[in-house]
Amino acid sequence: MKFFRDQNPIEVDVLFVGQIKNIVFRGVQAEVECVGFEHFQRMPIPRERYQINCNWQLFEPRCGLNKENFKVTTTVTLDSTRRILTSTAFGDYSDGWFVGGLVEFPAFSERRTIIEHTENKITIAYRMINLQNNDQVRVYPGCDGRAQTCRDKFGNLINFLGFPFIPIENPALRT
Repeated sequence: MKFFRDQNPIEVDVLFVGQIKNIVFRGVQAEVECVGFEHFQRMPIPRERYQINCNWQLFEPRCGLNKENFKVTTTVTLDSTRRILTSTAFGDYSDGWFVGGLVEFPAFSERRTIIEHTENKITIAYRMINLQNNDQVRVYPGCDGRAQTCRDKFGNLINFLGFPFIPIENPALRT
């Protein structure tokens, strides 16, 4: 590493890279406590956040919902892209019900995220290689993490851990 003194470069070997944690002054002397970056990797990070959306993932233990109670088992047909699955069972639910949810193909332990649901069709993020027409799949609804969805779709507001009434706009910045 090079430093400059009076426009003349001075070579210096770097012995430590990190951060100063504490300084104690004693007269003209100072005792400096330094920590390396590995110190920050050991620090605990809170799992929960102060945010509008729920902190829990759908069907995890703290969510409190049993995914088996929301499972839809059905036979599907595929389009030419093999990403659009069609079943009359999907039409029994309002559009968007399965968005963000999962499709599982148990025969080959494959699962995919549902990115669109309209009428009797769902679209998955990536095709399932082993899935064929008339195969049976398990489908689970998705959750967008909003309190309204937790209450209206799942009846699970008691387990909601979000803060829907925090202001989105900073009132200190209003003019």
